Amino acid sequence: MLIDQWLPTYDMREHHDVLIRATPEEVDSALRRTDLARSPLIRGLFAVRNLPSLRLGLTPARRRLTLDEFQATGFVLLADQPAVEMVLGVIGRFWTVRGELLPIGAAEFAAFGQPGYAKAALNFAIFPLAGDRTRLATETRVHCLDAASRRQFRGYWTLIGPFSGFVRREWLRLVRDTAEHS
Repeated sequence: MLIDQWLPTYDMREHHDVLIRATPEEVDSALRRTDLARSPLIRGLFAVRNLPSLRLGLTPARRRLTLDEFQATGFVLLADQPAVEMVLGVIGRFWTVRGELLPIGAAEFAAFGQPGYAKAALNFAIFPLAGDRTRLATETRVHCLDAASRRQFRGYWTLIGPFSGFVRREWLRLVRDTAEHS
């Protein structure tokens, strides 16, 4: 899997998948255009997460939450094989109020190793099945770059992890709905 090339070692891993009645190409198309803002719960969770930054005037409110919007917020496209797998990455101090995301490119992501930060990779992998069915899976990995950031991230993840899992499952559901009703 492509995610293995970008973040082979990690401190946290989360995996979710869904079966979709559509071809891999239809699933890929749906993944790229699905707007997470269609989900009131996701909009609410992102609004809560962004409250401190909005209050400080740092992050503009977003009306759409597509893969393109994720890249505009600090995620970098690390790998993209349409209808097979896409990998996004981000580096930051996720446990802080602002998240302190670093603007990086794919080459910087691979080489980055500064203590005090964590690297996260998120993929979407598409697996063709018989009868025009597809399994869409997403995996999130986080690698903390030193013991102090690992401790801070674990405390953060204890609180945020369940909500992150909900967002990933809801994202897959929205992609499934988009692919099956297009």
